[in-house]
Amino acid sequence: MPGGHQPSILLPISPGALYLNTNKIESEPWWNRVDDQKLAETIKQLGIRFDTTVVLYGRDNTAAARAANILMYAGVDDVRLLNGGWKSWVNAGYITEPMLNKAGKHIDFGRPIPSRPELIIDVPEAKSILDDPEHQSLVSIRSWEEYIGNTSGYKYIKPKGRITGSKWGHAGSDAYHLEDFRNPDDTMISADIIEAFWRDWGNYRVTKSLLLLRHRMARFGNLLLCLRHGLGECQRLRRRLVRVER
Repeated sequence: MPGGHQPSILLPISPGALYLNTNKIESEPWWNRVDDQKLAETIKQLGIRFDTTVVLYGRDNTAAARAANILMYAGVDDVRLLNGGWKSWVNAGYITEPMLNKAGKHIDFGRPIPSRPELIIDVPEAKSILDDPEHQSLVSIRSWEEYIGNTSGYKYIKPKGRITGSKWGHAGSDAYHLEDFRNPDDTMISADIIEAFWRDWGNYRVTKSLLLLRHRMARFGNLLLCLRHGLGECQRLRRRLVRVER
């Protein structure tokens, strides 16, 4: 939910799921990740260890994908997205409950945070990728209108355009949609289709691709974590099923 507040109503959630407000893992004004100390405290409050299987979902999985990316950066070994998010759970006829769950006792994560810092890079590393276009790509996951500089996509961001040398990786109709990568029911499209339109932009002719995710790790998380497991398995894996909202 926006503004960092708990929701004023009890959102329906999957049985046993916890709630994560993305304001706990991102900070204003640019919505970059919080510092590692704050991140460690949030993970502790959720009762997550590095070896906990974490399945994330939301009304729209973009927020869940951002959380997944940050948990992977922290060092959680097994992080997954529920393909299609909350809509898939409801459409499949699974039961829901009011949002009342708590993690119980706080536990030690079990390893330093972050344990995989290479999963989120900053500007200096992005610049080094541009210096090696033969082997690496900086790929912009934004709408076409954002990529060609007609709009920044956000009211709070004034500059328009793209980083010189970055390639377009598709996204959706605007900064808040990902139609290029989703079926009508919000599940992910086939990996073969994604590969085909990335090949058109030369994004598969490199040995290493890094995707530029606007000013924060947002849209690509949906691609990175396309869940290949059924809803039934998500129920069995429910050591930490987390609903993520902003």
